[in-house]
Amino acid sequence: MASTTKLTITVLGGAEVRSGTQQVLTLPTRKAKALLVYLAMAAGEPQARGKLAALLWDRSAEEQARASLRQTLSALRKALLAVGGDILKVEGESISLEPGRIQIDALEFARLVGSGDPENLEQAAALYKGDFLAGFGLREEPFEEWLMTERARLHELAVQALTRLLQHPVAADAPERAIVLAQRLLALDPLQESAHRTLMRLYAGQGRGEAALKQYESCVRVLQRELGVAPAPETEALYREITAQRAGATATPALAVGQSKPIRADEDSSLKQQIHFCTAADGVRIAYATTGSGSPLVKAANWLSHLEHDWRSPVWRHLLHELARDHRLVRYDQRGNGLSDWDVADISFEAFVRDLESVVDAAGLDRFALLGISQGCAVSIAYALRHPQRVTHLILYGGYARGWRKRGSQSEIERGEALLTLMRQGWGQENPAFRQLFTSLFIPEGTAEQIQWFNDLQRMTASPENAARIRRAFGEIDVRTLLPRVQAPTLVLHARHDAIAPFEQGRELGMSIPGARFIALEGRNHLLLEHEPAWPRFLDEVRRFLREPVIHSSESGKPTLAVLPFRNISDDVGQDYFADGVTEDLITALSSIRWLVVIARNSSFTYKNQSPDIRDVANDLGVRYVLQGSVRKAGTRVRITAQLLDSSTSTTVWANRYDRDLRDIFALQDELTETIVGAIEPELASAERQRARSKHPNNLDAWDFYQRGLAQLYQYTRESLIEAQRLFGRAIELDPNLSPAFSASAEAYYIGLVYGLADSPEENRAKALAAARRAVELDSSDAAAHCTLGRVYYLRREHELAIPELEIALELNPSFAWAHYGIGAALVFTGRAREAIVYLQHAIRLSPRDPYMGSFLVRMADAYLFMHDYEQAIDWARRALRQPHFQWSRHAVLISALGHLGRSDQARRACEELLQQRPGFSLAFVRKYHLISDPGDMAHYLEGLRKAGIAEN
Repeated sequence: MASTTKLTITVLGGAEVRSGTQQVLTLPTRKAKALLVYLAMAAGEPQARGKLAALLWDRSAEEQARASLRQTLSALRKALLAVGGDILKVEGESISLEPGRIQIDALEFARLVGSGDPENLEQAAALYKGDFLAGFGLREEPFEEWLMTERARLHELAVQALTRLLQHPVAADAPERAIVLAQRLLALDPLQESAHRTLMRLYAGQGRGEAALKQYESCVRVLQRELGVAPAPETEALYREITAQRAGATATPALAVGQSKPIRADEDSSLKQQIHFCTAADGVRIAYATTGSGSPLVKAANWLSHLEHDWRSPVWRHLLHELARDHRLVRYDQRGNGLSDWDVADISFEAFVRDLESVVDAAGLDRFALLGISQGCAVSIAYALRHPQRVTHLILYGGYARGWRKRGSQSEIERGEALLTLMRQGWGQENPAFRQLFTSLFIPEGTAEQIQWFNDLQRMTASPENAARIRRAFGEIDVRTLLPRVQAPTLVLHARHDAIAPFEQGRELGMSIPGARFIALEGRNHLLLEHEPAWPRFLDEVRRFLREPVIHSSESGKPTLAVLPFRNISDDVGQDYFADGVTEDLITALSSIRWLVVIARNSSFTYKNQSPDIRDVANDLGVRYVLQGSVRKAGTRVRITAQLLDSSTSTTVWANRYDRDLRDIFALQDELTETIVGAIEPELASAERQRARSKHPNNLDAWDFYQRGLAQLYQYTRESLIEAQRLFGRAIELDPNLSPAFSASAEAYYIGLVYGLADSPEENRAKALAAARRAVELDSSDAAAHCTLGRVYYLRREHELAIPELEIALELNPSFAWAHYGIGAALVFTGRAREAIVYLQHAIRLSPRDPYMGSFLVRMADAYLFMHDYEQAIDWARRALRQPHFQWSRHAVLISALGHLGRSDQARRACEELLQQRPGFSLAFVRKYHLISDPGDMAHYLEGLRKAGIAEN
């Protein structure tokens, strides 16, 4: 470091200032530190006072901001002089630092990366210890915008540096160094697919095949979560190559895709099956088998099955053994078939579905993937529709929606009847002609061994009468009306020349199930055989599909959340009661959010004193979101940390830390609960809107349409409101009892009126009232519904009805920011501005990132205007104007306050801005559209506008 350097500033990975003697410099305030860093990053370029004042004191009036800047500059100069240098230069309106007297790591880092020299890149990588000003921030929007821009720029430079640096150890065959760099690169940017491939190759080259495959799985998850795409073909090819090597295969294409040679039952002891029996609802005994370990996969029964025979059969064993390698495989013999009871009264499609329900319950499964083959596809579809929260993935192979009696021409039906006659005559007998006829339909390309095993299966699987009864029942299947209602992610596969289930039937499933993926396989066999080329393709597609993340929701489609017991990390284990109390209060408070399903306390507390994997919690409890945290109590202080996680993407949605003085412990619990719930609700709502936007348009349910409508709602344009109403309408069509959709529809009418976008204000008021009332009728315990109805009432200037509804909303959910805002707004409109301030401030504190923040702020401006505090009114109005989207009332209250103060020049400019956006704005317009009902306040509002030059008409 040069001897003239008086100051060293570290901003990568934190924020620290040291003197030339390496003494840590303590600056007087956070804004002093922010100002110092901003000037240092300018590399000596002078900065204007006005720009710095607006950057760091965004919420203050201009004069106050400049005064604060002067005070901060004075304190900063004093601190810098204490370490031996007059580094700060103040010349009139310009402020800067002497560039030769300071050293800041971020500028040095950028210089080193720009050189491209390997040694410089190494130095740059060493300098980058984390994000720019990590953990530092101010609640000033302009500074935060600059901070985020710089953070993103330097982060991208770090990614570039590591990407280029990684090439050198890879080329020099230095795997350990390359692995470290690749891991660090992925920590910075998990979407660097080339880095994932590099790690896969490096691990495989070290003989660490398991690590290579885990890296592939990590790549799949992050690409799906962040971009909704599958890995690139070269990544998939590398995965197949590594998989084949691990299996000891040569590089034949089929083996590379589909795994190694089939595993025989006697080659792997872990693949021994256990056979059990359960009893169906009508008393029929159903045989089922379990094999393997891992996430559960249930294979629905199909005709011609026998648990013991199939396990050894060359027709079935390759499929069953491969599935059991990765999963706990559960399969069963259908009634009248295999090891299940043959002497049964009811052989019908409904009975087949009930048998599947019985097996799932007996096996103790909660959530699982479901595989249907042939006739088992229709049974699986019916089950998935009845139990949408249990089926995580649905796989349908060789299936159909309509049985041969429902889909066929007269000639096909006649052929089907002829087969029934042959079954009654020749089933189970040594009749070569019959066996050849039947086998040629199911496996026309089977080997001699496979044909013999299939012939044996015909003899042992069912009686002639049962065989005919089962086939007749399958002929009557028709699940076409169920297909559009399937919610589970679905993969459909079908052989092009299948003689049992025509290819068009598989395509019908793929086209009719929302969002289903359809795979056409080349082949003629109805049952997929090991030697045919379609087999490795099938296995590869199924495995890839089952690796896709599970999206959890409630039966209504609403998001689900579990609050895990907050951990007591105090030295005193006796403080567990406080952590438990916080957890229970959060569960109770979050349960009041009607659009959210919260898991009950007894289920959540089973994880007390554990550190479970969030994905395991999500699968065990069937939730999308998990809230967890810790409590540390020391003396009279308590610190609570909380973190909200999205289990489907393994990402943090929100996190925060709260430090409080411990006075009244119950009051503290109430305050923390209200604060945390108030912060979480808008973050959850935002996450849900983002999830709905990323979902495939053909796979939307009522909740998704509702969420997509909300995303349109907050764009505040005439076109977006029309689209929002269309989407809310679709949600209501799919679920006429979805109360939030009616509330949101009322909100759209409300926004149309308040923002001046409604073609017919009176029609908007009437429609808003009808929708809001319907929302309350459907769910009288929904705070949001009461809040919307209350706000619609004051939209109609019926304030005496509005406030009671809004108070009900607060009773139901004390942390509901919009209800606090609603009461504040109603009080403002009815001449009670001073009372309103408390509610409005509370709304802002509870939801600091609310999409409706502009309205929160403009109501504060209105309140101060009516209290004749014009400076405060101007300040709040200007804050409101910095929020996105035009709203005429933000300009109007600013103009009125300026008019009262006689600031004609500022008022004129504000009027010009308003009239550009709203030509023809007048006092008559305000009388017609503003919601003020107090005559004195309305007169005061209009008088300020009149003084500022706004016309009467």
